[in-house]
Amino acid sequence: MVGDGLTVPPTIARRHRSRLALSMCLVLVLVVTAYIFLRKSGRVPTSEDMAYCTKRMAIKFPEGSRPIRILHVTGWMDDSILLKIVVPATHVDELIANSPFSAVEWSRTRRSIHSGSDSVGWGLDDVTEFRSAQIAGPAPGECLSILIDMAATDNVPVYIEWYET
Repeated sequence: MVGDGLTVPPTIARRHRSRLALSMCLVLVLVVTAYIFLRKSGRVPTSEDMAYCTKRMAIKFPEGSRPIRILHVTGWMDDSILLKIVVPATHVDELIANSPFSAVEWSRTRRSIHSGSDSVGWGLDDVTEFRSAQIAGPAPGECLSILIDMAATDNVPVYIEWYET
């Protein structure tokens, strides 16, 4: 019934309900897609995030380092942190020296970081000239990877991934 006493034919009422249901489904899909996108792209790290990364990754970040993005993924048995920072070119050697990567063999052909490469805002796919390394640790069951963008001249993007299994 419509407010003026007219009856709405059943086919029109069904069509209206179908359109309403379809609209609600589309809104739900958009909300879920936005949530997944935001979770996958990460966020700007806080000072608490950086302190946690320093402890978890056993890396002392040099003065002038700027955190750009962090992605913390927690799975059933696995946890991972992907961190992107920018380090002044004059402090890249200091970053390496104050990290578990100080005595590793570096690769210029094999990427050690793959997480986040398909995520918006990371820029990993754009890095073509790099140094990369991966180590076990710092604790048992953990792995630490690094990728340094060697094409940058002033401020060098550095990607660090920690994960445990």
